[in-house]
Amino acid sequence: MPAQSWEDLINTLESAQRSGSHAPVIRHASSTYDHLLAKLVKILEIRVRSFVKTGEFEKAQDDASKIQQWKPESVDGYLLSGNIYVQYGYHRRAMDVYNKGLATVATSNPDYQRLVQAKSTSVEQNDKTIDFIKRLPLEPIANILRMIVNDEPFDCVNAPLLHVSKAWNEKILQIVPLHFRITDERCLNDGNDLITYDANVQSLDYVYSAMCYKRLSKKADFSSLKRLYLEDLGPLLKSVLPKLVRHYGKTLEQLVIEAAMSRKGDSTLNLDSIRIACPKLISFTCRGAAKMDIAFESKGNWSSLRSLAIHVELTNSSHSIISMFEQLPYLEDLSLSSFISSRTLVETVPWCPYLRYLALGPDTMLPTTYVDRSKVGLQVLDLSITETSHVLELYSTKDIASILHAHARTLVACRLQLLDLRPQPEGLQLDADICFERLVRFDSTPMESPHHIAITDWIITRAPILQEVHLDSTAINENIVQALIHRDRLDTLNVLVNPDCVPLLQTLAAHHRDLGARSSSLTTLELCITDSWEEIVDDLLSISELPCIKTLKLDISGVSDRTLARFINAFATTSPQLECFKLISSDPSWVFYETLAELSQFPNLRHLMLEGFNFKDGIRSSLQCRHLQTIELCTHDAPSMRVASSLKDVFPFLKVSPRRQSIVEETEVRG
Repeated sequence: MPAQSWEDLINTLESAQRSGSHAPVIRHASSTYDHLLAKLVKILEIRVRSFVKTGEFEKAQDDASKIQQWKPESVDGYLLSGNIYVQYGYHRRAMDVYNKGLATVATSNPDYQRLVQAKSTSVEQNDKTIDFIKRLPLEPIANILRMIVNDEPFDCVNAPLLHVSKAWNEKILQIVPLHFRITDERCLNDGNDLITYDANVQSLDYVYSAMCYKRLSKKADFSSLKRLYLEDLGPLLKSVLPKLVRHYGKTLEQLVIEAAMSRKGDSTLNLDSIRIACPKLISFTCRGAAKMDIAFESKGNWSSLRSLAIHVELTNSSHSIISMFEQLPYLEDLSLSSFISSRTLVETVPWCPYLRYLALGPDTMLPTTYVDRSKVGLQVLDLSITETSHVLELYSTKDIASILHAHARTLVACRLQLLDLRPQPEGLQLDADICFERLVRFDSTPMESPHHIAITDWIITRAPILQEVHLDSTAINENIVQALIHRDRLDTLNVLVNPDCVPLLQTLAAHHRDLGARSSSLTTLELCITDSWEEIVDDLLSISELPCIKTLKLDISGVSDRTLARFINAFATTSPQLECFKLISSDPSWVFYETLAELSQFPNLRHLMLEGFNFKDGIRSSLQCRHLQTIELCTHDAPSMRVASSLKDVFPFLKVSPRRQSIVEETEVRG
């Protein structure tokens, strides 16, 4: 329509409106609008097709969206938009557009079947496999692959990940680090993926065998190797290890040795040869059930090493260990299963000014995840001595207090489990002005040591942001409970329960009950109970009245199924919001039918972890918990496939995680 005609039309409508002829104005304006809208939609359809022809898909999609907005009852906008996605190859997006149209357009519309047919075609195309590798952005895929692989080694003979396409390998080998495990000489045959891609291998698990060792250096160079895990070297540790690190150590950043007990008794680990052969080594770990002497007599500093973990029984003198540390000035993480003299520790920690993590003892457990590498100072202190065989020299809690004074302001996590080895002096000086301003986790097992209890009280009352506390019953007194009441960030409480500490725990539970769900921060409760549970179960029921508990862990011994079921039933009445339940029993013959059946009372329960008892007969009782998402079965003997299959039959989307515990895995958890 010419511009003058538009002006005439508008003038006519405005004149009629001024004269009061509103009904004719509405009728004429509406018919004109409908006519113009139909023309505009037609014009946009034409422009959409031209945009598609010229490859301007984004502009075409914008016009198609406008058509859907202006005329939602028409199929045209949905068909145009879906067709654009189809030409992109995005059949899933096209299906979404067609579904939107099918939900909007009336079924009586004569063109409704066109939408039905278009969706059907997209579904068929979406199901077809196409070669999209060359255009695929592999970085997001690589992130997904890392989660799927989860550091599990590839098959040396045929790794499916490496057989997608040549274009895939060109990029994926730069993104996903290859990790293989060599178990026997067949892994080294020509044509195997381990040999074909040896230059790209970054992580290698090597289970030693004589025949495999003879072929290894001749078949593969592993020029990009960054991590090497050695297992079953045994008595050949002294002779084979230097040759292996000399051949593959130039690029190594992490070396882990699993040391078995030698038939000849003690063995020697020569750190000098490792330092020379591995100039880039950052982390070194040696662990296992072995007695070992560490040889490190080099006069030069080992400047690359940042993490050292020796989890074997050392036969060195404390003096020789001190001499070794003097050559490690840049060490950040130190973990020893043997405990050196506490006096030596007090005097010589300054050798390593960058030390952030220190764990001494045979069963340390605090992880390095508490360490913030951007901050200086000792942040994790884990001291655990429960037997004299791992103590190289005597120590005293007075020395331990000196260490705590020196590092109070930087500690983030601290664990003390110390056996008294000599009578304590009368006086223990603890500075009342010290503040553990960054401490978020504290574990204490005083073993009835008066000094240790005093240190526990001193730390808890001076840690304002404490969030996680693990306490032995001997460490719980009125002062400590009152201090915990004032820790408004406390979210995890782990207690070894005995009858004496129950009233104090009831006081703490009553405080959080009074705070209510909005103010209480306590979300995780972990109780370790022995045979005394039977006598105090009624008293413990009041502890269950906590408004915000989402994780409950019970580590029990000698407690009957019926007694435990009573506690779970009471807990469900007061804390139905439970999301995670962990049950550990030291008796593998026990079956907790009633206890597991009571879990059906928790509508939000998503995660279940069971350890140590009879899964085969007891697990069926949990089948009423249809809302579960994951079950983790932890046992010294892996649960049978029949048990796992029976669970998956009931929970089709359930992830069953059987895990075999061993000394190796426990050591890994400890850091």
